[in-house]
Amino acid sequence: MEEFLTVKEVADLLKVHPVSVYRWINNGKLSCKRLGGTNGPLRITKQDLDSFVAAAPADERIAAAH
Repeated sequence: MEEFLTVKEVADLLKVHPVSVYRWINNGKLSCKRLGGTNGPLRITKQDLDSFVAAAPADERIAAAH
C-alpha cells in the first residue's frame, strides 16, 4: 500500500513553508493525488517525494529527512 503524506508533512520533511509545496505542485514539479474527488485533500506519495528530491538541481538540493 502506498504511503501518503500531507502537504504539511512534506513541508516539514523538506524544511520549507507549505506554500512552497503548493507552488511545486502547481508548477508540475511535484506530483500529487487528490483524495475523494476534485475537491478532496492533496496527498503526496513517498515515491513522488523521493523522485522530486532526486530531480532537484545540485545547487538547489533539498535536504529531505528520509
